[in-house]
Amino acid sequence: MTHTRSVYTIARIRDDRSPAPAADWRHDRACTDADSELFYPTEHTTSTDPGKRAAAWAPARAICATCPVKKACLEDALGWEPGGVYYRHGLRGGLDPRERANLVRSRQRKAKREATT
Repeated sequence: MTHTRSVYTIARIRDDRSPAPAADWRHDRACTDADSELFYPTEHTTSTDPGKRAAAWAPARAICATCPVKKACLEDALGWEPGGVYYRHGLRGGLDPRERANLVRSRQRKAKREATT
C-alpha cells in the first residue's frame, strides 16, 4: 500500500511542479497516439556505439521532429527532472536523457558565467 501511495505522490508532485499547466500544450503533442514504448526503448540507449544509440532513439525522434510543442515538452521535462542522466528517462522534447543532462549542465555553466560578469 505504501508503494502505491508514493507513486501517486510522485505523479502529483510532477504535475504540480510542471512549468506549464497541462491544458497549455499537452493536447497538441504529436506523440498522443504513439506507442509510449518508442520513447522508452530498452536496448542500446546507453551503448557506446553511436550508431546503435541513434537507432534506438530514431523512431521517437521522428515523431518529435514533427511535434508543434517540442520546446514546451522539453522545458517541462527540464523543470521537474532531478540530477544527472541517471534520473532522466525516455525521450522528451526530442532529447534523450544524456542530451537533456548535457543541456542542463550547459545552461548552468552559462548562468554561472553571466553571474560573474
